[in-house]
Amino acid sequence: MKSLTDKNYWEAVYTDRGHGGLIGLIRRFVSNRNRIDLFLNKYLPHTQGNKSVLEVGCYPGRYLEKLAMRGYLISGIDFVDKVDELRTTLNEKGLKIGRIIKGNFLTHKFSESYDAVVSFGFVEHFENYGEIIQRHADLCYPGGLVIITAPNLNSPFQKLMREKYAPRKIKYHNFEAVNIEAWKNCLCEKGLEIVYCGYFGTCFVLTVDDSISRLKLLFFKAIYAFLLCLPTFFDPKSLKLSAYAGIVARKKYFNDNAEQ
Repeated sequence: MKSLTDKNYWEAVYTDRGHGGLIGLIRRFVSNRNRIDLFLNKYLPHTQGNKSVLEVGCYPGRYLEKLAMRGYLISGIDFVDKVDELRTTLNEKGLKIGRIIKGNFLTHKFSESYDAVVSFGFVEHFENYGEIIQRHADLCYPGGLVIITAPNLNSPFQKLMREKYAPRKIKYHNFEAVNIEAWKNCLCEKGLEIVYCGYFGTCFVLTVDDSISRLKLLFFKAIYAFLLCLPTFFDPKSLKLSAYAGIVARKKYFNDNAEQ
């Protein structure tokens, strides 16, 4: 698996100074309007606890919590050292946990399949993103869902913000990997039915470089705060303006494939 990141990169991201203070407060204030939450509300139905989900790249666990609140038995895999702490954290919150795995997503030998396999901001960190996407499909039960989202790196606005506020982090992202037509082709090759494929959200996704000036950081926070507070109905759903790319696909039952 050709990853553009390593453990040190992710440890730095999780302690990044661009998302504390004012940004953290605003994030909490508008958390019920989070664009990923709204996306999941539309495409991942609630369950009564009889279904399972695997999150790929699960640390630090904020999405696992959201998935658990939807009634799923949650499992996750990540290669960072701190993933071992997740089980304790999630148990303390009384969530239903399957397996929390420290390992390589492509090479780990999974002993089970899942009703949903999801990732949020994972595929864009790999050169072999097609292999990553198809691995999602391999681990999904027939009738289950594959859900993949990533920052819309090909938006001119996001490109501009990254060049100005996170130039050192650009090399850790494969811009070619955020290609929804390629995602669609990867999943169709595996026999999945596409439920949704497109762009959504209004706020850009970015962690800033530690090297930027205090003035730049304040300006960044002001822009970010404004975009976070935009009404949720303002969603251009376009390559040029949207914050995220996303795809939802359903794995067909064997009989469905036989009939075609």
